[in-house]
Amino acid sequence: MIEWATIIYGRTVHHDFRLLVKPDGFGTDETKWAERHILALLRSEEKLRKGERWAVFKNEKYCVVGVGCMAVQLSADMNKDPSRRNLYAFVGVVSKGFSGIPAMEIEPFKKLYEKYVRPRWLDKYPSAMKAQQVADEYPSHYEEQLNLLTTTQSQGLEWNIDSTLVRLFPDSEEQRQKLWHEAAHQASLEKNFSLGIRLARKKDVVEKGRFLNVSVVGLEKESLESIIDTSQKRPHTEEVLNTEQTQTDSHQEKLEQVDVEYGKSPREQTLDFAPVVFAVGTGVVFAFVGISFFTCSTVASCIKGFVGGGFVGGSTGYLAGTFLKNKLSSHTENEDNTSNISSNLNSSYSSSVKEDEKPLTSRFFRDVGSSGSKNKKESYHE
Repeated sequence: MIEWATIIYGRTVHHDFRLLVKPDGFGTDETKWAERHILALLRSEEKLRKGERWAVFKNEKYCVVGVGCMAVQLSADMNKDPSRRNLYAFVGVVSKGFSGIPAMEIEPFKKLYEKYVRPRWLDKYPSAMKAQQVADEYPSHYEEQLNLLTTTQSQGLEWNIDSTLVRLFPDSEEQRQKLWHEAAHQASLEKNFSLGIRLARKKDVVEKGRFLNVSVVGLEKESLESIIDTSQKRPHTEEVLNTEQTQTDSHQEKLEQVDVEYGKSPREQTLDFAPVVFAVGTGVVFAFVGISFFTCSTVASCIKGFVGGGFVGGSTGYLAGTFLKNKLSSHTENEDNTSNISSNLNSSYSSSVKEDEKPLTSRFFRDVGSSGSKNKKESYHE
């Protein structure tokens, strides 16, 4: 009899959604492969209230079978977060053999949820990263024994194994059973395949689809369609940075043209007039002070006071204006240097961050929450 290991995706009281447990020996590539299918199955999670979804996907090494549903279908108490919002989860099993798959019965998966989630339900870790590492530190082992489907004959369905296409089937109870038995037949073959049952929307399947065969609620007729890679709609981080740099360079060129045509920037031109303005203004004030000082009893004394006061005031004003110009010019250069340094640092850091290096949790909210954060919040509430 085939022995299965357990894989569970969900959340606990104190920590957000993540892989809670995965099989021993499941490497990085296998983990990413499984997570992509799990997250695709859980897309439009608010519609999980209408019924659980099932999935089976197989590669050269592993076969994964599981159910995505509201947590209340798995446990009477481990189904809400501290804000009393309803939770959902994926509970699955993994085998290294391909002789069959379990039936679509939720009871065995409820037992696995109780077995693995109960001991960790109230755990509190110092960081989200530490919480994610628990799946590596406490893996599941190939020890579960499940009853397999006894019928593994082909159902005569058109079956897709082309990774660029997805075959869509109308959803009904009869169709689900036929698809599941066809998957049991395909599991015994050497080719990779995947099946998702009862997905909520055609858009969830076709855009960035992971499943090659899917039954979709509300679909009227069977069809074969190309998978749309929506990642092509978003420019890569480096392309965005290059665009921003081009705009910055263009703006700088315009500034340099202004400097060539007018010699200096408007601010520099204004600062050049500071000494003269201060000299004239202060000179006039001191000139009238000089007149008052010499009492202006004769024309000669008036001229003497006016010229003397103007000279002293003008000289003082010119020196003050020159000092102010130098200080402001120095401050402007410091601002430009600081701005350039900050811009270079930000550009270097941003260009070093690649999309594929982002944590899986952040990619989850980008991929699965493509309908918008508003929809996710609405679907997460009771």
